[in-house]
Amino acid sequence: MLGTAAALAVLTALRAPETVLVVGGFTAMTTSLAISDLHPRNQLITLGLGAPLSLASLATGAVLTTYPTAAS
Repeated sequence: MLGTAAALAVLTALRAPETVLVVGGFTAMTTSLAISDLHPRNQLITLGLGAPLSLASLATGAVLTTYPTAAS
């Protein structure tokens, strides 16, 4: 929760548009929930790999919204 709140606070302070707030909040939630490693170093590696993959997934979904067959 703190990570998501911090991400949204920073994006709000930067006056980011609503779509960026949604993507930032979603990315923060996804990466924080996906990390179950016990060691901080492994958590950092997982976070480093998870954030770009999450953003790529969101970008792909956004591109495919105009193609319902491919999106499903």
